[in-house]
Amino acid sequence: MPRLGRVLVMAALPVMKILVMCGIGALLASPKINAFPPDARKHLNKLVVLVFAPCLIFTKLAETVTAEKLIEWWYMPLNVLLSFAIGACVGLVVVKLTRPPHHLENLTIACCSAGNTGNVPLVLISSICEVDDNPFGANLSCSLNGQAYVSFGMWMATLLIWTFIYTLLMPNKFNNQHLSSKDVKRVQFQTPNANDIRLIKTSNKMDEENTERSSLPMNTTPSLASLQSIGTKISTTLNFQQIFTPPTTAAFLALIVGGCVPLKSIFIGSHAPLHFLTDCFAILGDATIPCMNLILGGNLISGIHGSGLQPKTTIGILCTRFFILPLIGCGLVFIVINLKLIPDDPLFHFVLLLQFCMPTAINIGTIAQLHENGELETSMILFWSYTSSVVFLTVWIIFFLAKV
Repeated sequence: MPRLGRVLVMAALPVMKILVMCGIGALLASPKINAFPPDARKHLNKLVVLVFAPCLIFTKLAETVTAEKLIEWWYMPLNVLLSFAIGACVGLVVVKLTRPPHHLENLTIACCSAGNTGNVPLVLISSICEVDDNPFGANLSCSLNGQAYVSFGMWMATLLIWTFIYTLLMPNKFNNQHLSSKDVKRVQFQTPNANDIRLIKTSNKMDEENTERSSLPMNTTPSLASLQSIGTKISTTLNFQQIFTPPTTAAFLALIVGGCVPLKSIFIGSHAPLHFLTDCFAILGDATIPCMNLILGGNLISGIHGSGLQPKTTIGILCTRFFILPLIGCGLVFIVINLKLIPDDPLFHFVLLLQFCMPTAINIGTIAQLHENGELETSMILFWSYTSSVVFLTVWIIFFLAKV
């Protein structure tokens, strides 16, 4: 087989694997078979977020991260952060140009911002390293180093997806001012009775009394109530419950365990006292990628009949993921390489380039289903993103392999 043919196979094979798993999920969720109904997908989705994904993140990161690598590979998480930030900025432009419905603006930005920097690169690196004449060295060392690089960049992607993207797609931001016409009519034509008017007057008096009390001069020393109110405002602003989701918590714990040698010797290694626990996590984590792909395929059945997004918005998202971001990423990575700020490893450079040309993250579908908002639109975006990536991702991989 000619070299170009081998490159085409290496580039297209990982995406084809994902599409096959999605196809199985779509087949199981089809009306004729109906073995994967919406309720089953929602329950499986919760298992992915609460169990499978945290186990995968912890085992991959804890095994590969060390204190030395945290310093040597400093640019890898920064590269992921830049890809998310640039994608979000371009997403704002896409929203301005294509004008999607108001309640889908944040979804458009999220799909432009978040790329699949986890399972697709892992499968891709494994497929490339299996080829005998791959440009990255021996098969085993290539696979191990590649998985380590991808996993190290994954913690930043995990943090951003389950904080920034998760908050961006929250229902209160996603569906604000999105009332149906029936609800609007009901609000317009509903008239209050005498009891309601009496209650309104009473509540207005109470509000005036509370306002007068709040306007009184306060003591110079803060009271316990004021300290509690300050703490409540801080916790509401930071929203720790959204930040410390199971995946982000697992990423933080993995960085601590991996960076601390005594802790790592307890959990990681064939002679570690708690090695059996890590093995259990690894077994559960292996279910993450197939379950997410099955859910994506099953959700596609619901969204294939229609979507609130116009074709021009979907095209804008695809152009962002497969044209604009890869071009910007190439410029940034080649600048860093020329400045010699990163390790002189072609595989390291290849992973950095891949992070800018990945299709939209499947986790967005997981979050949309958790919030029960935009599930149909997300399914359609992911469908077109992954089917078109068979062509676009293959072209970019050929270009990257020629450069590195």
